[in-house]
Amino acid sequence: MSYIMEKIKTMRNSLHKKYGKEDCNVIYHDTSDVTDILKSSIGEKTYRIATAGYSAPQDLTAKFLSALDKRLKSGKTGYITTPALQTGSIYDITTQVSGLNSKNVAFFTTEEYWKNTDLSSFRKDLNMKKYSQVPIHVFPDTRTYAEATANASNILICTGGRGVAVTEIVEALKRKSKVVILINENLKNEGIDRESEQVECASKYFWNIIGDCQKDIPEVSQLDLDFLRTHPGRENQLVRYYFVRNDEEAERSALVASDFIGG
Repeated sequence: MSYIMEKIKTMRNSLHKKYGKEDCNVIYHDTSDVTDILKSSIGEKTYRIATAGYSAPQDLTAKFLSALDKRLKSGKTGYITTPALQTGSIYDITTQVSGLNSKNVAFFTTEEYWKNTDLSSFRKDLNMKKYSQVPIHVFPDTRTYAEATANASNILICTGGRGVAVTEIVEALKRKSKVVILINENLKNEGIDRESEQVECASKYFWNIIGDCQKDIPEVSQLDLDFLRTHPGRENQLVRYYFVRNDEEAERSALVASDFIGG
């Protein structure tokens, strides 16, 4: 009888366990080679979608990504995102759509980002046991991380973000991956802060300088203009922009984007 009670106590404790980074399945990498990572995770998926954007809540993004996943059929879709699942962020939204399963989602990050990831900022109902079991692939720096993300994916969805997201767009185009750029017109921030010349919204910035060809936009180091100028067909063929202001527009844009991705 005491053995059974002890077993029940152990099970209860495991349900209420407070997980820390030491409980996570962290794997460090020196290069951007993702061959083995794909073999053990989402490599067999038809659509391997990397998501980039803000860590701040994005309700329209949730509507868009959920509708897109449903249209593409979730069994065919795997995701690459960061393990920093702050409540309502693009990364949190991604895992709500994908589920916490290594066959559906691959976590990529950098040593610095992982060091600054705060697990206490995650949703309170997030299954931390499942989270801790999904491999977290840590790359040494931003450049290696961006290259690895591009190597692992064949589609990029950018919903905002800063300079790193600009790098991810260019790296995706270098590999001839399709790029979906979602621009939430309710967001007040500009594409770039003209005083500091720092990207404030990567999706708006890329549209301003590449899609809309605005001539007075400052160039940033993350934007490889030499590549884009010598490969003008990449942007025309592989990038689509979707401007949304409400749930209806987000869901309608997702349907159009699914045709672009699957076509």
